Amino acid sequence: MSITYSAHAPRTRVPEQLPAPADTRERVTALFRERDAIDARACEMGGQRVRGQLWALEVARLESGDDVYEPYGVIAAAGIELSPEALAIIEELPQDWSRVCRIDTGGRVWTASVKEKTRAVR
Repeated sequence: MSITYSAHAPRTRVPEQLPAPADTRERVTALFRERDAIDARACEMGGQRVRGQLWALEVARLESGDDVYEPYGVIAAAGIELSPEALAIIEELPQDWSRVCRIDTGGRVWTASVKEKTRAVR
């Protein structure tokens, strides 16, 4: 019995656009504004010592037109239900690709890898 090795390089995954509502970016921005306001009130009321910056930073990135990388849970928290077609695409992705998506400046939602997110956020 002989072992043969493939001379082919591993396949590089290409981002796929997911079917999502046209107002996805606006809805995610609204969610982050709401969470930022809750955080601000909690700080003002003494419920926390330091005002968090995470939500405010994400709102700023969204408003400036940057591409943003978010977990699919954020999309759901913004009240967006992905279609069965989009869910089927996500289900078939490798683990590194099935956790985050990229929302581009036009509000389109793309599959993305955690590695891609890490490179973009640096």
